[in-house]
Amino acid sequence: FFFFFFFQAEDGIRDAQESRGLGDVYKRQLNTHTLHLGREQKAPGEILQLADDKNISRKHATIQFEPARGLFELVVHGKNGATVAEPSTRVPVQITPGSQPYSLNSGTLIKIGSVEFVFLLPI
Repeated sequence: FFFFFFFQAEDGIRDAQESRGLGDVYKRQLNTHTLHLGREQKAPGEILQLADDKNISRKHATIQFEPARGLFELVVHGKNGATVAEPSTRVPVQITPGSQPYSLNSGTLIKIGSVEFVFLLPI
């Protein structure tokens, strides 16, 4: 049971792959339903390290697949929250700890601390 999704980020995220002029592209393959995003990685594969930015908590957010609804969600744990914007409107929405999980679409822009990236699902 594997899911693939891609991040296109401006800077900061580790494990980059070469891109063709679009900024750094990061690909993760999930064999679980969750991926944790944060500042610090204690064990390989446990947390996708975004950047060494004090505005990003060690375990700041989680992207999880919700099989019953057939979609990916962003859950924020870090006190500084996250900002998301849909590709169709680009209107920023602030997500804070305790908020309902935010349903992600391919192309959703996510900003956590100083790091901005685009959540992409393969076609």
